[in-house]
Amino acid sequence: MFYEIHYAHFVENQNARNAKIRHTERNRTIEDLLAGKKTCPEETIYQFGTLDEHASVEDLVLVVTEFMSEFHERFGTHVHLLDWALHLDESTPHIHERHVFDCENKYGEVAPQQEKALEALGFELPDPGKPLSRRNNRKITFDAACRKMLFEIAKRHGLDLEEEAEYGNRKYLEKQDFILAKQKEQLTAQQSKLDELTLKVSDMENLRGLMFRRGGTGCRTRECDFNSCRMETYDSIKKAAEAVSEQVLLARRTLHANPELSFEERETSRYVADCLREAGIEFRPIAGTGVLARIEGRGDLRRCVVLRADMDALPIEEKTGLEYASRNKGVMHACGHDVHTACLLGAMLVLKRISERIEGTVFGLFQPGEELCPGGASLVLAEDPFRDYEVAAFVGEHVAAEIPAGRFGFRAGQYMASSDELRITVRGTGGHGALPHTLTDPVVAAAAIVTSLQQIVSRNADGTVPTVLSIGRLIADGATNIIPPTVEMEGTLRTMDETWRARAKRRVAEIAAGTAAAYGVEAEVKISDGYPCVVNDPALTARARQIVERLWGADRVEELALRMTAEDFGSYTKRYPSVFFRLGVARTDGPTGGLHTSVFNPDERALDYGVATMAALALELGR
Repeated sequence: MFYEIHYAHFVENQNARNAKIRHTERNRTIEDLLAGKKTCPEETIYQFGTLDEHASVEDLVLVVTEFMSEFHERFGTHVHLLDWALHLDESTPHIHERHVFDCENKYGEVAPQQEKALEALGFELPDPGKPLSRRNNRKITFDAACRKMLFEIAKRHGLDLEEEAEYGNRKYLEKQDFILAKQKEQLTAQQSKLDELTLKVSDMENLRGLMFRRGGTGCRTRECDFNSCRMETYDSIKKAAEAVSEQVLLARRTLHANPELSFEERETSRYVADCLREAGIEFRPIAGTGVLARIEGRGDLRRCVVLRADMDALPIEEKTGLEYASRNKGVMHACGHDVHTACLLGAMLVLKRISERIEGTVFGLFQPGEELCPGGASLVLAEDPFRDYEVAAFVGEHVAAEIPAGRFGFRAGQYMASSDELRITVRGTGGHGALPHTLTDPVVAAAAIVTSLQQIVSRNADGTVPTVLSIGRLIADGATNIIPPTVEMEGTLRTMDETWRARAKRRVAEIAAGTAAAYGVEAEVKISDGYPCVVNDPALTARARQIVERLWGADRVEELALRMTAEDFGSYTKRYPSVFFRLGVARTDGPTGGLHTSVFNPDERALDYGVATMAALALELGR
């Protein structure tokens, strides 16, 4: 997929040039690039020690992930890590990693080409006085630099490696053939034993299912094995989250410093896309300024889990004084969407690292425009991107300024209110303030409408159904002695019942019109349909809560109360089985500030919790 995204333009243009000069026999496809000796991905194997004495799996993963991070930082403009895999089924634990070199050609197209890429990175020939050859090329210099970097990182982690170690008179660092040969020799002897002791995965799953259906003495043992496997998965998630922690922190601060308003998230989506591209994660645009990422695992790829984060900021002037405070005047990430985006980005990086554990497909939905009706969710659903999939779970998170970092909140069923926007224009004749008897006064009528509308809550709504109607803006642009001809007001209507919601909106129009008529003026009512209620699927929420409790401990999870705030995530809950939870971000070292305020400053330690939790939910809820 990386080749399709990055090199398709080069292949198409090169083939067009070949056709122009009538040499179509030179035409190539993406598959040709993948198979070509000079353009295919290059593989590197990382293994520390001998067949009898080697580094632990934990040390190996720790060193290699740090190496890859530094590798990306130093060489990522022209050398791209595609994937890596840990092998534990051979004589020694080792990691296979694949990467590709590329740079622009003379036509300005990005194409896979090793020497030019390394030249662009500043690598010289081992012997500059001699011509380029198989024994005198920049790849030799590059490999030496990578080797040095790997040894330095290993030493920082307490691994003292012999740089000149030899096996069978062949230098290990220069040749992998010897150890691989030895491994293969042992595989044949091991295979028969492995066949006797190991059940195939499919057999294990069938056996587990049979035991649970029948009950009996075997259930406890199989459940124990299953839980052990789960805890191993959770440990892998936490380690992978730790490995990308610095990258996630940088992402959050970068996003925070460069906020963008709803449906204007162009630089934000570009940043997200760049991060995904560097990680080798497939993605495409969605809903105008959004990004939809995808990672495929194994099994039924039509079954999927969708992780969602909103990306937009608010029209608020930041007053935190942080080094990474907003650079865009009058715009601030005051609702934590920078945290949401960074957590989802980190979760996708984690899932890419452990993609072999994914059952089905995981989508990462970086959604625009949550703060502005009708909301980015409506645009996403209009495209129907999951029409060919069975959505097992739609997962969203939101920061909670009242919950300490490292804690989580869940609520099954109804959680957040619907939200509709009210705009009422009252029209009279206006005139001199000293002669009210000569005019029709829209100001007095507007004041009466504001008061009358409260009867909807106090006298029309069922007392068991939470309802809020608030007028937050009223403009009568007159003067001390001038009554204006029009008054404009704006407000919000929120409730927890969709049937009552529709009736309440009709009552707004009826009361406004009736009250205006009583004062001899007219009222024009416009109601913008906003977000539906957020209703968490009870069974899915129970599972998600259990996963988080197993991941972090039962004492880290609390029950959420109903909220009259709204979220366009409610649009997803109407269509798919969904769960929307809260991520605690309250600080212990100072004030956190409230959401939608100029001083909101969440505890960044929450990022690691958010990343690992989203990744764990993606894995577990997709099974």
